[in-house]
Amino acid sequence: MIIYTTLEQRLQNQHEIIDEVLKKISKERVMAKPAPDKWSIHDNITHLAKYQVLFLERIQAIQEVDDLYLAPYIPEEDPLFAEWNSWETSELINRMKGDRESIATFILQLSTSQLARTAQHAKFGALTVPELVEFFLLHEAHHIFTMYKLAHNAQLPL
Repeated sequence: MIIYTTLEQRLQNQHEIIDEVLKKISKERVMAKPAPDKWSIHDNITHLAKYQVLFLERIQAIQEVDDLYLAPYIPEEDPLFAEWNSWETSELINRMKGDRESIATFILQLSTSQLARTAQHAKFGALTVPELVEFFLLHEAHHIFTMYKLAHNAQLPL
């Protein structure tokens, strides 16, 4: 079991595209919700920042608990989500960058046997650490794509 090169690169760098998405848009656009029940760019960033903390905790717990069950993360049920969502977007991004470095450092130092440990995902069953990293990055990419679409949505304030 290994972390292949492209997975390592995405783990270390994928989140950095958020800076590019935000570069040319106003704070109003970052905060604008496309519909009352839909997340803004800021809300998506809050979710990714907050989820990173949980992800690292889970990867660490997998090293201690055999076949750990990973309950779905539901932001609306997370008592800290609203608090984090009140932070400035730049504060969230800075937190994300620091936490991502911690995640990458922890995962990239794991041995082959540690990477082979599994956890039970609610939808996908038993996943190894590299498979969980892939899922984490695909989930993040989905939210980044959502942010990209919101940043370029002509219906939202500039």
